[in-house]
Amino acid sequence: MELLGKLQGRVDSGEVIYLEKSARGVSFKGWKIRGSESTQERGYAVRVIVDGKVGTAATTDENAVDEMVDNAIEAAKFGEEIELEFPSKSEQYAEPKIMDSKVESVDIPKLADIGNELISRIEQYRSDCDNDVDISTSQVKLKITNTNGFENEYEKTAFSLSGSLVRVKDNDIYMAWDFYVSTHFPDSRNEAIDPIVKRLDEIMQYANAIVPAPSGQVPIVFSPFGAAVLLLPLSVGLNGNNIYTKTSPVFDKLGQKLFDEKLTVSDDGTIDGKVSSTPFDDEGIPKKPMPLIQNGVLKNFLFDLTTAKKSGYETNGCASRSLFSPPSPDTSNVIIGNGEHSIDDIIADIKEGIIVESVLGMGQGNVLSGAFSNPVATGFKIENGKIVGRVKNVAIAGNIYENMKDIAAISSERKWVYGAYYIPYIRMDNLSVVGK
Repeated sequence: MELLGKLQGRVDSGEVIYLEKSARGVSFKGWKIRGSESTQERGYAVRVIVDGKVGTAATTDENAVDEMVDNAIEAAKFGEEIELEFPSKSEQYAEPKIMDSKVESVDIPKLADIGNELISRIEQYRSDCDNDVDISTSQVKLKITNTNGFENEYEKTAFSLSGSLVRVKDNDIYMAWDFYVSTHFPDSRNEAIDPIVKRLDEIMQYANAIVPAPSGQVPIVFSPFGAAVLLLPLSVGLNGNNIYTKTSPVFDKLGQKLFDEKLTVSDDGTIDGKVSSTPFDDEGIPKKPMPLIQNGVLKNFLFDLTTAKKSGYETNGCASRSLFSPPSPDTSNVIIGNGEHSIDDIIADIKEGIIVESVLGMGQGNVLSGAFSNPVATGFKIENGKIVGRVKNVAIAGNIYENMKDIAAISSERKWVYGAYYIPYIRMDNLSVVGK
């Protein structure tokens, strides 16, 4: 990249990022089209080391790159002092299939047609529910070069379709939603639409079946969507930012058994077709499958170059950044290992319990400590091994570092949710439920 030459002789070391994005989208609200948009963005970012100190700058103005370099060098005078070693060209990379030229050719009218087809498939709910449908495509090109000899790039596409229903009746708000996302355009419209319609139908069948909620310590089964309430404090606790500051409760527990042996969690940015997959992270470090928790044992943290250096570890390809923000650790595709029993078998012996489908206010409270306390947005009551209806005014509370030491069961079935999480059903019998 020509811009790298502007750093020569002025810095100890440095890197240049080129990012190019384009997107198209159509949105529907209230059973009719609300609007469409097409956006484009491209720009540069630099990170330099001058006298051992870090400086960064970015711009979307191609005529301002000289000023950007000057700003980064000036910022380094007041930057953090840290010894960073950028990756070299000798690294080996996976090549996940994340690019589909068919996505690039999808225009606004075709997106609108797909959105209208989804709406027609849920037409039966029009009289009772409001709806939202969003459909979009995007293309990303990222190129990284540095003074240590690294130069590589990738292109990635994405197609996403989401649908939701909201019913407001007699002060009762009931929601159902789902979405499809892939780096590839679906082979048929039904590939994207069918799973969304199926889940909306499954949830809406209980719209009028409100039953009394249990209270106390009863079995809770987290659906793949609901299990996000457990993954959030875990990912925060493993984040390198909280490891080097020693604010994570597990910063000094690598290699220790912290959870039930049924729990295995990994991070894998090399999976074909997933929007969080890339050949390398946003610093050029190769993406590789990486165990985080293996049979209950803590195996790895999430690091970028900076947090790894500060913590005394090696970076492991978890850097994520935007054009105007520096790299920080993040997950890619999070995989929870499955169990041996079906979800039907797992709930068969539950006399009274609930299935948590989604919660409200996720991220509130002392997440770093592992704690969660959330009202249940969508939940279902289990009686004698069967779902008998939905519950209202229910809240759950617990701490993953305490409660996940004893996991009652993990299902054999798993589902991709939120685009980047492959999760089974998780049953826990040691959580608190508060219901009215």
